[in-house]
This record gives sequence, C-alpha cells and structure tokens, in this order.
Amino acid sequence: MTSTTRRMRRQLPRRGHLKTRQKKFREGDVVFREGDPSREAYIIETGQIDLVKEGARGTVRLATLVAGDILGEMGILDDSPRSATATAVGKVTLKIIARDDFMKALRDEPGLAASIMEKMAARLRNADAMLAERGVGALAAPETQPSMQARAGGDGFFSRLFQKRPAGRTASIEILVAGLVGDEDGMQAKRLVAAFEGAQGVRARMIGQPLQPSKEGGMADQLSALIGTGRKWLSDKGGDLLIWGTLDEEKKTMRLRFLSALDDIEDRPGATVATSATAFPAEFGEEFSPLLIAVALSALTPSNEAHLQMLRLGLPQLLPGARIMGQKPPLDLERNDQASIQVAYGNATATAGHFTGDGRWFEEARAAYEQAIKSLARTNARLDWAMAHKQLGATLMALGERDEKKELYEQATEALRNAMTVMTRADLPGLWALTQARLGTCLYRLDSLDGESQGLKDSCIAFQNALQVLSMTGGAAAKWSETKHSLAQALQVLGGQERRPELIEHAIEACNDALKVRDREQMPAAWASTQNNLGSALFLLGKLTSEREPLEKALEAFEGAIETYQAIGATRMAAVTERNLARVREVLGPSPKERTYLSEE
Repeated sequence: MTSTTRRMRRQLPRRGHLKTRQKKFREGDVVFREGDPSREAYIIETGQIDLVKEGARGTVRLATLVAGDILGEMGILDDSPRSATATAVGKVTLKIIARDDFMKALRDEPGLAASIMEKMAARLRNADAMLAERGVGALAAPETQPSMQARAGGDGFFSRLFQKRPAGRTASIEILVAGLVGDEDGMQAKRLVAAFEGAQGVRARMIGQPLQPSKEGGMADQLSALIGTGRKWLSDKGGDLLIWGTLDEEKKTMRLRFLSALDDIEDRPGATVATSATAFPAEFGEEFSPLLIAVALSALTPSNEAHLQMLRLGLPQLLPGARIMGQKPPLDLERNDQASIQVAYGNATATAGHFTGDGRWFEEARAAYEQAIKSLARTNARLDWAMAHKQLGATLMALGERDEKKELYEQATEALRNAMTVMTRADLPGLWALTQARLGTCLYRLDSLDGESQGLKDSCIAFQNALQVLSMTGGAAAKWSETKHSLAQALQVLGGQERRPELIEHAIEACNDALKVRDREQMPAAWASTQNNLGSALFLLGKLTSEREPLEKALEAFEGAIETYQAIGATRMAAVTERNLARVREVLGPSPKERTYLSEE
C-alpha cells in the first residue's frame, strides 16, 4: 500500500459520516467496465482489484489495488466514463459510495480532495506512457497534470521527479552501459542510456564493447573473470556502476546485469549480485524507466555521501513509479523473466528499507520475493530461485531485527537454507560463504529469543563454514573479521550455557583474530565492539575457572573499549561497557597492591 493511500484512508470521513453500502464479488467478477458511466466510487474492504485496459496489443494491467485503496473516483471527479475495467481477484468486499455522497465528503473534508488528486496524479504518471507505447489511448487527465508523452525540452520521468539537472553540473553517479551481446546495431544499449536522460545526479554513457563470458572454467571462474573485467572498465573509464547483458532477438527481451565499482561485502538486504539477470522488454517504453533507474541505484555500493543521499532520498521517490511494472510485470514475458523483475523490484525496495530505516519497504520487498519464488518454483531457473530465497532471508532478518519476532527469524532460516540447496561452495563459493555467515547470525539471534543450544551450535558451524572461504586479506577482510567477531559471540554464549571453558578460549582466540583486521585507528567502532566482546569472554572464563588473570585482561579490554567509544561519541555503547567493567571490578575485588595498602591503613 502506498503512503498516499495511507494518508487518504486516514482522511476519509468516519464510517458513520459517509453513507456506504457493502457488496461482495467473486473471482473474475467485473465491478465496472471501460466506457461505463461513472456513478459510484469504491473502497476495498477485503481482497484485491485488477485495473486493466484493452489496446491494440491486448490487455494491459494498469494496477492491482488492495484493501484500503479507493477506485472509481476519477470518473466521478470529471464526470467521465470509466477509463478502465475493474475485476475482482479472488473474493472481494467493497464499500460503495454514491456520487453525490462522495462529492459531499470532498466538500466536508478539505484534505481528502488533495489526497485523491495526489493519488490520481501518481497513477496517471505511471500509466500514460505505458498505454501509449502499447497502442492504448491515454487516460483522461486533469489539465494541470502533464502527460508522460510530453517531452518538451527532453524532459523525462526522472527529471519531473527530481527536477532536471542544470547544464554543466557534474553527476554524482556515473553509469556505464556496455554493448549488449546480440545487439548488433547498438540500438538497445542506446535506449538504456536514454532512459537516464534528465536524471539529477545521474549520468549514463555507452562504452561500446559487450562484456562476454569466456567458455573456459566453471561458473565461479567465469563470474570472477567477468567481474574483474567489468571493474577494470569502471576504473579506467571513471564509472560507479556498469550495466551489461544480452539481447534475445527472438523473444524480444534484454537480460541485464548490474555491477558496482565496489564490492558489497556488507551483504545488506537487497544487495544485487552479478549472477542475477533482470529481464526487460526490448524496445521498452518510458513506463519502464522508473524501474530501470531504481534497480540501477539499488545495485550501487555507495562510496561517498552523494551516493548515500541518492539511496536515502532519491530511491524511495522512484519506487512508486516503479511499482506497477515491478509488482505486475508484462504478461507476455516468460514466467522466469517476470520473476526476475519482481526480484529486482524486491532488491530496490529492500535497499530503500536498509538506507532509510523504513520497515514498510522491507514488507514490500518480502511480498515481491515471495511472489517471484512462487513463479520460479514452476521453472528450471534453480539459481534464480536460490537467489530469491537468499534475498528473502536477508529481508526477513531485517524485519526480525525491527520486530523481534521469533517466527520471522525461523522463516529467514528456512529461506537461507533453501538457497544453499542450490548455491553450493563448489559453484559459488563467495555467495555461499556470505549466506553461511548470514545464516549464522540468524541462528544466533533466534537462540537469543528461544534459548535452544542447538541453534547456537548450528550458528557456530555456519560461521566456521563461512570462514573456510572468507579471507583476512583482500576485499573480504572486513567480512572475515566481522564473521570472526560473530563466531566469538556465539562460542561465548554456548560456552557459558554448557560451562565449557575450552569454548570460551576459542571465543577469545576468535576475538584476537578479528582484531588483526579491526584496527583501532582505522575502524574505531568495530575495534571497540570486539574489545567489549573480548572483555566479556575473558570475564566469563575467569568466573568459570576462578582465575584472576582473565579478569584482569577483561578489565583492560573494557577500559580500551570505553575510551574509544567515548572518543567517537558512542555514549550508549560506552555506558553498556561501563556496566560490564563494574561487574568485573565487583568480582575481581582489590588488586594485591590495593589489598596491601588497605591492610596498612
């Protein structure tokens, strides 16, 4: 549900103030047909409604509306016939509002008219170009709303969304578009570049030659070679993101891949990987531009503040325009290609959730991944099915962190394990390792909610599996140290539960390993976090063994962590660590020197 819809629902008069009658529909029932007179508006109480329009190339799905959405309001406002056909999807219950009652509500509730016009404008902006491209007459729009077909001065969708970039202004994101394999005349690559015209802070340019896989080696070797070549092109030509792929002339479909100049070692929710291709219709129209730009932005690993601002502010503004194509891809695409678009839209919304902290985007991403998985289960695209499960697992974990719900972590665990039934260490070692590390974190957090030691044991195994591939050198060093840190936490808790000092000693060793990468000067927050983790493990070892030395080392670790936390302004973490320090001092008591001084006193 869009934020506009939520605002509209809040501003609708209370049920007692608005005359309505209820009517129920079955699957496939027509609520109204294109061309019918507009006498009523509708609020969806339960179920979903498809809005479709007939054109020269067949049926076009304009939108799928859900509970709380309003429909039929456009014809009432301008006294025009229905511009589309509304059909029930499954069982539907509607509240029906007569025209006179609806108009009275607009007069009585000033905010309602503004909300409805805002929603209408969003629908029109998303639909006009799509309808024109497919040979369908554009929807009648208020004169105050420019049609997407109007491109005076070269303005496109993105320029109207963010305002056109002033001449001479440097783009903050440079996108390189490689020639597509099979696109002999380069027209489709040029179409991709044109889709970014007018985008504030973004510039796309062609680099000519296609990026083609070699025929030697396995999947992992080929992927590594492609990424290496692509990153060299990005470095040589000053790009932040590379778009590359293939054109299937017979099926009139492009399959596009996106490669950021930087690795996303963080493995955040929605992170795009080069193994996944997104299908776009060849010769696509402007209705696909918001989705293409959103998918491209979500594939970027930000390297500066300008990139972060584009992901925090620009990406969420694009997503309403990308929603129609992202949730309901064209029916003439093959099932696995439709699913690839749903996964890409899921990646974009999950990325928005990650960078904005708005959990509603994670909910939308979850729905997109789940729909894609249903479609992919009926195809032979096993790797795509696995990647959709990996992304779903990451998104469910993000929701679990927000809501602290055990069932979300359980669902995430299932999704990640499903992914690894296909995504093996032999074929895709890097992805396998990242998924193992995420599974370890998921199981650790699940254990914190239900306290089952088997979950902790499985968590330790998953972290150790990941460390078989991750290395403390090279680009994966930060992820290696993070995984060592996480393994130490799990070992420490398990050792405490089972009262096994040897597990605590392994936790201490893992912390010291992590500190080989987590430098105090370069990574102060990470260093302090591991020092706090180390102090906790040493404290627990001292309590289990009744030895003084681990407790004294715990004091030192906690004091270093507190000093660093205070230096970087992390006051909350400093306070947590100070409480840990107080516990050590309480158990440790005065030092031998202090005891001698006290006895002399």
